[in-house]
Amino acid sequence: MITLAPNVYVAKYLKATGKMTPDQRERIINNMVVGLKGTVRGGCGMQRWSTTKWG
Repeated sequence: MITLAPNVYVAKYLKATGKMTPDQRERIINNMVVGLKGTVRGGCGMQRWSTTKWG
């Protein structure tokens, strides 16, 4: 999830300065969704998540 942080900071900055375009917003949100889905599925070279233990 470390890769999620830059997206959050960039989104907050762009929103606070009023410089976020609808296209940027969509791309940032899409990047976050894709990253989170990969984490939940056990992507990025990590072992797969299990409800009881690391599988």
